[in-house]
Formats: sequence, C-alpha cells, structure tokens
Amino acid sequence: MRKIQLIIGVVISCWTTAIIAHALVDVPIVVVEAVQTSDMVSARHEYITLRNTSDRDIDMTNWSLRYGTTQILSFASSRPDIHLVLPAGAQETIFSSEYAAQYLIESEGYMTFQLDTTSGLYGPRGTVSLRDDVGTVIDQVSWGASSNSRTETSLKTTAGDVLRRMTPDDRGAFFEIIEQAEFLPVYGMLSDKPDVCRNIDGLQHTVPDNLVLIGAMCHAKFVPADVWLSEILPNPDGIDAGHEFVELYNNTDAPVDMTDYMLVLGEKQYPFPSGSIIQARAYGVWTDNMLGLTLPNTTGLELQLIARDSTVVDTMPAYRDAAIDQSWSRIDDTWQYTNRPTPNGDNLPMEQEMQTTDILAGLLPCEAGYYRYASTGRCRKIPAVATLAPCRDNQYRSEETGRCRSIAAIAAVELKPCGDDQFRNPATGRCKKIASSDDPAPCEPGKERNPATGRCRTIASSHVPAADFALEPLRQAESSFTGWWAVGGIASAAVGYGAWEWRTEMARMWRRIWRR
Repeated sequence: MRKIQLIIGVVISCWTTAIIAHALVDVPIVVVEAVQTSDMVSARHEYITLRNTSDRDIDMTNWSLRYGTTQILSFASSRPDIHLVLPAGAQETIFSSEYAAQYLIESEGYMTFQLDTTSGLYGPRGTVSLRDDVGTVIDQVSWGASSNSRTETSLKTTAGDVLRRMTPDDRGAFFEIIEQAEFLPVYGMLSDKPDVCRNIDGLQHTVPDNLVLIGAMCHAKFVPADVWLSEILPNPDGIDAGHEFVELYNNTDAPVDMTDYMLVLGEKQYPFPSGSIIQARAYGVWTDNMLGLTLPNTTGLELQLIARDSTVVDTMPAYRDAAIDQSWSRIDDTWQYTNRPTPNGDNLPMEQEMQTTDILAGLLPCEAGYYRYASTGRCRKIPAVATLAPCRDNQYRSEETGRCRSIAAIAAVELKPCGDDQFRNPATGRCKKIASSDDPAPCEPGKERNPATGRCRTIASSHVPAADFALEPLRQAESSFTGWWAVGGIASAAVGYGAWEWRTEMARMWRRIWRR
C-alpha cells in the first residue's frame, strides 16, 4: 500500500511540475491590469488598463483588444514604417469615448473605444482579451458568470468599482475590487516608434551601433581592411604608358573589394576600376592605364591608400630618381629600390650585376640578395637601405658617427684655461708645463742629455770591456758517471727479462740442486 502511495505521489509531483513549467513558459508579457465597467456618473464611463510586465519594449503594432468576441480596438499604425511600442514596465489605458469626453477634454495622447451595446462593458459579467497581430491570445480576464477563460474570477463590478489585478508585476491571476479613487489610470505611454532599418527583422527605432543608415536601409558599418601598398614601377624600360604598375597586398583572410578604396597621389585621386578584388593573402596589380595615373620618374610623391570613410589605410614614402626597370618596393618593412620587379609576387632585394671580369675568371654568380665584393671577390649580403630618423629640434647629427647629439650638451662644455706656465697640447687638448728657457745643469761624468726628454742618461759603451782575469778552457771529464748508470740499468733489465722467460727451467734446476 505504501509503495502505491509513493508512486501516486511521484506522479502527482511530476504532473504538478509540468503544469508549473508550462505556466511559466506561457505567462503573458502584456497583461490586462484593470477594468472599470462604469462609475457613479454614467454606465458608459469605462476603461481598460494594460501593463508591460517585461524588462524590454514590446511592439504592439496591429494587436487588438476584444470584449467577448467583438473587437473594440486595433492598435493599427498610420504608416507601415511606424510601430506602436509599449515601453518596459509601462501602463497604457484605453478609454471609452464617453469617458474621454467627460474627463479628457483638453488632454492628448489617449486612445478610445466605443461599443455598440446598450450598456458597454457589462458589470455583472464579461470577458476582455488582448490578442497579437496574428490573433493569438496574449492575456484574458473574465469576471462574474463568464464561462471558461484563461484568467477567471467570480467578482462582479458595480458603479464606481475597478476590477484590478492584485500582482501585475509577477503576472498573477488574482483580482480584487477597489474603489475608483484608489486607481489612477495612466495613458499616453504607447508611443510611435519609427522603424529606421526596415530591411532588418524586428523593430529598429534607432540605428544600432553596428549599423549605418544609407537611405532607408541599414547596413553593417564599413571597417577598412588591412591592405598594404607593396610595390610600384615608375620608370620601366621603354615606353612608360601601360607598363608602370602599382601593387597592393591583402593581409586578411577574406577577399577585399577595392572599389571601397582609392589611391591619392599628390592632390589627385584615383579610384579602382569596377570589379577590382584582391583575394585573401594575395597581391593585386593595376597598371597606370587601368588607374589613369602617371608615376613621376625623378621626384616621386607620397602615395596613399584611402578607404571610403576617409581612413588612411597605408602610406608609401616618396622616392627620388628611379632608375630604369627598378621598382620602389616594401622589403622587410623598409621601402627600397630593387632591380628585380615582381608584380603579383613577393618582393626581392637588389641584385648586383655580374661583371665581365667575373665571367672570365670563371666565378659563379652570387645568390639572390648578395653581391660580389670588389676587394675580395666574395659574395656579400646586400644591406637594406634604411632611412635615418631626423634628429630632434635640440639635437644635431654628428658627421663622424652619424648619431644625434645634444646641442645644449656640446655648448655647455667649456675648456678650462691653462695656467701661465702651461700650454694646451693640440693632440690631447690637455694643459702641459712650459719648459724653462734657462740652461739646464750639466750632466755628471759618464752621462749625456737625452735631446727628446732633456734628462741625463748613462752613455752607452761602444766596445766590450776587458775582464779582470783570463778565461780558462773547459776540461772534458775522463769518464761519464751518468753513462755507467745507464749501462747498469740496461743490464739489470736484461737479467730480469731472462729470469722471467726461463723461470720454469730455473725452478726445476733449483729443486734438483736442493735434493742433492
């Protein structure tokens, strides 16, 4: 029995949970908060108050309000691009025409309805429903003896009564009867909102931050792509027209439509032809004829890539005196000349031409990026042409080191004057003592004065002095003691080796002698 009760309890619990979950999903967003069917003055002084219980604006365009099966109001818009929006948490009251004529004579912004029935909203019983633009019931309240409805109460209203939802914020279904003076109807909150982005689903009464309005349509904001100026050939061999070119590189993972950009050379603008596309991680090349521009040969101008929103995407520094068939190229983020133009390909550094003497000598040409050094005949790497950054206003460039030095620091250095008995050495810049003009004292006997230093030094002898005693000849020893030791060592080693080799025979001989 207990098991059956437990099973029934679990089933009831699950069923209740399902009902609650369904109710939470199906709760209305805009509810009927209050209904007045009459007041002490007239039975036709009526109103219905709606409330947006959500935290977002609700578009109520083409919704409708019904009394029973009769539509008493349609929230229709005057223009297709205008929507009727009820702000989050706001109320909106719809009055009968008689109520408005009695109490809202000089007011604006209210909405009215008019019933063709004798009594209008009937106090003892009735049903009011709110439906969306496709006829789905958003909320419904019935009072009195009305039959099955979503929100039903047995309360009845009389003159001066207001039927009010007790907990509209949490969308509760419980109502109460209050006096007319206890409820203040609010109106004029259902406002017109223009749909500025009619090409986008949903109401856009203001242009979103990520969109831009062009005419009557909203489009995604334009963001310039990461496109580089890569290479130009201002002075091709032969005829320039049709052979000069400008190369760009698309440093993104998506194709770029270059009609959103233009080139600016000096004060002139050059748009790209229609259909100009650079594929992802690829180069794009346009000749001078395609762009309608002319690249100067001697004094070049700064070339800029400008996006349609006036953003400067990239800038190429000016060049000078372009040699024939040498392109001005970006190589390792440095602009430099190269004698190997590479339209639609990776840029290559300058390559020195191999001289005739190299060919006669049988030398192989250097690899790309190297040249032959004249002094050694070896291949050396071509240095990148770097542009020195200008010094600051308070600096100058040293001719010896090429570095920027402070003008103020150099000006602040003042040499201290030498003393009266000193002079400045032009080689070191230091002060030295001036030699006395008086005759120096004579040197001692056997010494002389050094003309370079002025000091006395010993006179060097020009011959070898005789010794105080005669040299004796070296006598040879009659025998060498060291030699005898060497002979003895060799003999001892020979004896030891012989004893080791004949150790077995000597052992036998010794045993025989011992026995005897």
